[in-house]
Amino acid sequence: MVAALGLALTMTGCDDKSRKTPLPDREESIGAAASELSEPSASEVQRPDVKARVEQIYDAICKLYNASDEEMQNLESIDRNYCSAAWNEALERVGKPKTAHVGDAKALNYDYWIQAQDWEHVSYKEVKLVSMSGDDKAQVELLLVNGRDFKVTLTLVYERDNWYVDDLADEAHPDGIRRTMEE
Repeated sequence: MVAALGLALTMTGCDDKSRKTPLPDREESIGAAASELSEPSASEVQRPDVKARVEQIYDAICKLYNASDEEMQNLESIDRNYCSAAWNEALERVGKPKTAHVGDAKALNYDYWIQAQDWEHVSYKEVKLVSMSGDDKAQVELLLVNGRDFKVTLTLVYERDNWYVDDLADEAHPDGIRRTMEE
């Protein structure tokens, strides 16, 4: 058995005396392994939370928009429940008419949550985390499906112990809806 192991090591090059690159010493190897096992940063821990939060938000949006007319009374809660304090303050400054659909800020001619004025069935797909800025800001992209696919980029901030939409960029507003509301 020992002879077979020696033969196998020789055949795989593990016993090659002509090696040009020296192997790291044992302490370097242990140090490298220990650094790989270190605690993850806060942003690495929260990254899955960002995607899960966006899915939670868009699950609620799709459920509300795809609901019956009686259930749609809760649409006004989307901005309040899923957007940052800064987003809601900007929305108040713009002054949303009470008869408008959610997402119909005066500066816009469509509902930003569904990327249209009308809908039959709303869904989303391909949620992906694009970037993290520190532990409290993230950018996420998704495809909103409402007749066709709309690419939506969300900027989220971590406040009130959760992730909230701070801005939403789309084809019509590549710099963001909140920025448009504040102009």
